[in-house]
Amino acid sequence: MPLFNIDKYRQSLSTQWLGQSISYFEELESTNTYLKELKADEISHGQLCLTDCQTKGRGQYERNWESEGGKNLTFTLAFKPSSAERFHILTLACARAAVSQIEDQIGCEAYIKWPNDIVIDGRKVAGLLTESMFNGNALDRLLIGVGFN
Repeated sequence: MPLFNIDKYRQSLSTQWLGQSISYFEELESTNTYLKELKADEISHGQLCLTDCQTKGRGQYERNWESEGGKNLTFTLAFKPSSAERFHILTLACARAAVSQIEDQIGCEAYIKWPNDIVIDGRKVAGLLTESMFNGNALDRLLIGVGFN
């Protein structure tokens, strides 16, 4: 039985484009890898890929990022920017949004440990993995994977 309720998600979604297109799986090797393997015309700007259980997730330097079903939040957002300039700002914006949500929901101070960790009381509670794909010199897509412990 799925842990994630897509209907409830869609009812509470308040964005114009981010997360409007969603690919949900009860179990998936990697949300980043899934979106990397799709053809360019199968990806939409702001697409969300989410899984209840990620079995072969990756972190920085190809470190494993596994998640136990129902215990972690693992997802990837796909962006199709018109330019490769300053796309690193998207990673920082996602990290800042995660910190803001942690502070709002949990009520404790969190911070970004550059370049891709989110920390509370000296302990890593989340990580981000940004991957870019190019078609020749043109940026095809930018993927930002997020995993919350």
